[in-house]
Amino acid sequence: MAADGNGNASVDVLDEWVAEAAGALGVEASRSDVSDILDLASRVAHGVVRPGAPVTAFLVGLAAGRAGGSRGDVEAALETVLALVERRAAAAEAGAGGAEGAGATPGEPASAGPAVASVERSDGLTVEADDAGTEATA
Repeated sequence: MAADGNGNASVDVLDEWVAEAAGALGVEASRSDVSDILDLASRVAHGVVRPGAPVTAFLVGLAAGRAGGSRGDVEAALETVLALVERRAAAAEAGAGGAEGAGATPGEPASAGPAVASVERSDGLTVEADDAGTEATA
C-alpha cells in the first residue's frame, strides 16, 4: 500500500478504495463526502471515544440514507452529530473548572447544568443539542 511520509495511506489509494466500495454498494461518493466523513471521524475519535468514529460514520450514513440520501441529507446528518460532539466538548470544558459539588463523586466535577451547542445547517436550520437531545429550529 502506498503511504505518505507519515505512514498514512495515500490519497490515491483512498480515492481508489472509495470508488471501488461505492461502486460495489451502488452509491456515489465525492471527495467532499470523504473529507467530511474523515473530519467527523476525527472529531468523534478525539472528542468522544475512538471506537465511536466508525460507528458514528455508519449512523450518519444510515440516517442520511433513510432521509433520502441527497447531499443535503448527508450534510444535515453530519451537522446534527457534530452539534452533539460540540455539546459534549462544552460539557467537558464546563466540568473541567475543577469545582466539585455537593453530592458529586470524589474526583469528578459537579454538573454545570445542561450544555447547549448550536450549529447552523446548510439548509438554514439551526441544530441545538443539549443533554436532553437534539432539536432543529428555524
